[in-house]
Amino acid sequence: MGGNVIVAKHQHVATLTLNRPPGNLVNVGLMTSLDKALRTVIKEDNITVIILTGGDKSFSEGIDLEAFRSLGDDEMAEFVRNGQETLWRLERAPKPTLAAMAGKVLGPGLEIALACDMRLSTENAQFGHPEVSQGLIPLFGDAVRLERVIGRSRARSLIFTGEPIHAWEALEIGLVGRIAPNDVLLEEARLAASRIVSQPLHAVQAAKAAMLATEDSASRKAFYAIIASLLKGSRERKRKVQVEHSANRE
Repeated sequence: MGGNVIVAKHQHVATLTLNRPPGNLVNVGLMTSLDKALRTVIKEDNITVIILTGGDKSFSEGIDLEAFRSLGDDEMAEFVRNGQETLWRLERAPKPTLAAMAGKVLGPGLEIALACDMRLSTENAQFGHPEVSQGLIPLFGDAVRLERVIGRSRARSLIFTGEPIHAWEALEIGLVGRIAPNDVLLEEARLAASRIVSQPLHAVQAAKAAMLATEDSASRKAFYAIIASLLKGSRERKRKVQVEHSANRE
């Protein structure tokens, strides 16, 4: 399977590689391909662990802002809704998931990583949410996930300021679980996956099911409402600018 997401399978491990060079900017096509790949490998009985990576340069440098702003109202809402569903599907996959990250892990790239169970990065990785500076918020649910992983104060600082952090700080605050040398990222990820594969399958699946059972759908519903309000406000501001522009021309 090629395109925006490349899927490789070896010894019960599926590796999904984001493949939209040069920076794996997130757009409709990439998220659609990721959703399709996830649906496929989740259903395959011979796959025990799923690795997500962006290769050895950048996991994802963020949203394709030009493409996002070119979407119509309905297309924009559909993109956000479908992206949320894709990441909730990733988060709730019955199989352990691991993000192997190099370079920039920004915006929706960080959202994808945080929907995984485990995160491994290189020493040169940097993480951040620049969306506020773009007039947005994390679109796919990261405002909730980030607080759960690193705590309220740190999560809000990362989102409100838009300032990125580097790998060693990410390790210190629990955003990543381990740092690997730059040239052996995938090897380390596959080694971690092989350790999981060697465990009794029923126990691994039961452990993940038990963890997922503690999560609440209420935050998901609340997040949908916030995003709907943000998109509505964005559309209204856009129309206001268009009206003012037309008036000035007259």
